[in-house]
Amino acid sequence: MVVSFAVRSTPKVAAAMLAFACVVAIASSGAQPLFKTQDEKQRDLIDGIRSEQAREGPNSPALIEPLTDLSLRYEDAGERALAIATIQRAIEVIHVSRGLFTLDQASLMQRLVGLEQARGNSKVAWAYEQKLLALARRNPFDRRANQIYIAAADRRVKFLERYIDGEHPPEIVLGCYYTEPAFPSCHAGSRDTVIDNVSADAARLYAAGGDGRQAQQVWGQISEYRARASRLE
Repeated sequence: MVVSFAVRSTPKVAAAMLAFACVVAIASSGAQPLFKTQDEKQRDLIDGIRSEQAREGPNSPALIEPLTDLSLRYEDAGERALAIATIQRAIEVIHVSRGLFTLDQASLMQRLVGLEQARGNSKVAWAYEQKLLALARRNPFDRRANQIYIAAADRRVKFLERYIDGEHPPEIVLGCYYTEPAFPSCHAGSRDTVIDNVSADAARLYAAGGDGRQAQQVWGQISEYRARASRLE
């Protein structure tokens, strides 16, 4: 039985899913593998996934671990599109077997954020992060929610640093950090407004994640951030 994926949001991801299905078919036939990274361990994983699907169906919980392992091997080999498609397949199995809103999917979704950022797909990465934050809000008593908030706060500090150094991270627009009461725009505004808004968001996320000390540190750095940014004007 060939591993199949539902078509996702972009042609590249759909192509990755089709490529992954081809890998499984080739692994089962004993033909020459398509990819240089198609080593013995990788073929064993694909064979195991195929066998488990044949025995227990396409949404067997036992597929989660080998799919995760396979996605890591693709990622290590630089095959980001295949890694993303395989992660999405693992998340589908989690949804069916454990529910749509379980934080069991959180670590996989964090990897999707990182992989999409690495591919330059900031808008897609941002959307995944928003889904993660929604999951965290749905699971307030699960300690794994704290990790989601902290990771999101860390990302904001990083792109704020880039912004202060003169770059234009797309997250500034995606998060509407230019917005202020007198000037409700997502696309343009003052540098100080961006610094204030991103700092406030990062501090809020650190606090939600239980790291009050880091939240206070972010608030305490706003004046320094503004001073650094003013030197670029």
